[in-house]
Amino acid sequence: MGAAMRDIVVFDFGGVLFDWNPRYLYRKLFDREEDMEAFLRDVTTDEWNAKQDAGRPWHEAIAELVQRHPEHEALIRAYRERWPETLAGTIPETVAVLHELKDAGTPLYGLTNWSQETWTRGCPVAIAGPGTLLEYGPAIRKPVGRIHWAGTETSTFWNGYMDGAVRSGKRAVKEVQAHL
Repeated sequence: MGAAMRDIVVFDFGGVLFDWNPRYLYRKLFDREEDMEAFLRDVTTDEWNAKQDAGRPWHEAIAELVQRHPEHEALIRAYRERWPETLAGTIPETVAVLHELKDAGTPLYGLTNWSQETWTRGCPVAIAGPGTLLEYGPAIRKPVGRIHWAGTETSTFWNGYMDGAVRSGKRAVKEVQAHL
């Protein structure tokens, strides 16, 4: 018999949970609104930004634009270096829906590439967003069929470090051995 289907909700972060708009930053850097709009339209285009959403590393994206538009190098670099200034807080209506769904027991997930680079902030390991591992840690460790997950992010101790990776590997081996 097939597995029961369960409703889940996936939220995007920028523009859905968080009020993200590069204009919040660039209004500080341009004297005239029309110059800012021309820069956003012709240099840091929606198509260019979509490539980062698809996983292109920021250093490649910045290098590409600086090569094409060297006269705008400082403004191009600001897009990434001053990223926090593109945020104006959360979007209360969407966050309220998120809380309603959470209170109803609906599994919630975030869809974003922000964690790829913006949460790390120079740590020796990647850091998931606040509360992520507390809430979803058991789910990312749970075997799916014959697949058993191992990796530092699935460790219950020393998560994010080599010791955590070794511990999770040993746990996954024990899980598999139990099914042999």
